[in-house]
Amino acid sequence: MRSERRRAILVAIGAPRGRRRWSLGVNSDCMQKIGILLIIVVPVVLLVWWTGGFGVSRTVRSPFMAELNQVKQISVALSYYAEEHSNDVAGKSIEAFIAAGVLSTNDANYMRDHQITFRGFNTNQNSPAPILETIYKSRDLQRRIVGYSDGSVQAFNVDTPK
Repeated sequence: MRSERRRAILVAIGAPRGRRRWSLGVNSDCMQKIGILLIIVVPVVLLVWWTGGFGVSRTVRSPFMAELNQVKQISVALSYYAEEHSNDVAGKSIEAFIAAGVLSTNDANYMRDHQITFRGFNTNQNSPAPILETIYKSRDLQRRIVGYSDGSVQAFNVDTPK
């Protein structure tokens, strides 16, 4: 009697009878196709996203890194010229390097605007010598950026000796 009453309640609310399971009305062939499609599409989408194929940059270009990069570009240009013209670089000014086509006026303007000091080349020294120097200052960071005659660049805390 109790089971009949329970069955009547289940029929009244539309519950499935017996061992029948709830279904979405989708047959198993369709579910298999959807499963296979997901197995193929999801890894491809993740691979494209991970390799940067969607054009989303994962690196943040900070002002400090931009300054470091610009000092490096100028330092490399000067060092290449110094390698080719080793006898001709001592005592030259930035204006002379612009006239020689080594630096552009934009490079010189950048150096002036960002207070990058050109120290000149020391032809008597075999090890890399500092040729460019600037102090990068922001709210939370203060660093000395030094460009060397071999094209390398290093950043130091301001209180660290050169």
